[in-house]
Amino acid sequence: MRDHLQTLLGLGALIGVLLGGCDAGFTGEPLPNQPPETYLSVRDSSLVDNLSDEERLVSTVYVSWSGDDPDGYVAAYELRYYDTATGPVGVGWTRTTRNDSLVLLPIPPGQATANVTFEVRAIDNEGLADPTPARTVFPIRNSPPEIRLVNFELPPDTTFPIFSFSWQADDPDGVTNLARIEVSFNDSTRFVALPPEVDFVTFVANFDRNDPSQLETTARVYTGRAFRSTTIEVPGLRLDAENTFYVRAVD
Repeated sequence: MRDHLQTLLGLGALIGVLLGGCDAGFTGEPLPNQPPETYLSVRDSSLVDNLSDEERLVSTVYVSWSGDDPDGYVAAYELRYYDTATGPVGVGWTRTTRNDSLVLLPIPPGQATANVTFEVRAIDNEGLADPTPARTVFPIRNSPPEIRLVNFELPPDTTFPIFSFSWQADDPDGVTNLARIEVSFNDSTRFVALPPEVDFVTFVANFDRNDPSQLETTARVYTGRAFRSTTIEVPGLRLDAENTFYVRAVD
């Protein structure tokens, strides 16, 4: 019985020594936060030399990217794009958590082509950005928009001073590239702008019923099939005469 108690006491003393040895802490300096790395699905740093002028891309391109972080995780991305000729001056970063996007790249007004730099950088969970963003240059071209009148909604050859038109507008670079719709009566050099999403309008002539000598007037614009009132008026509508209606899309 005495030997058994001595054995138990010996084990208790050993456990006490082992537990006492666990009080030692970790030593050393923590490593600084490492920046993340970013990758574009387009591996070439520039596509300008790979594509001829005839093969240039439309201005709406699909781009995807990814990133990794050696000591944490990627929390978000920041992207920007700008005309390579002018550089990134004044161009800020746009934050996103997506890994892809359909991007409308800018073409300077009045130009048919441009070389646009696209950059994306990963942001880690501590807010540190990739110091070397993934980058490529897209050679793009501006394609003219298209518009056509809807035939079954055209007014008759002879109509009252209230009449409607419907059209369908599109742009090879994407419908978001449409800037406006322009309309005119009898004058292809003097257009009035409508919002780009408008595809049905009703014109109501402004005329004085008591003035039979009135030959020309303006027409007020109502948009949509709900006949929404606007303050837009189109000049040049001829009364009791033939009229030519012009409509065009502008990107």
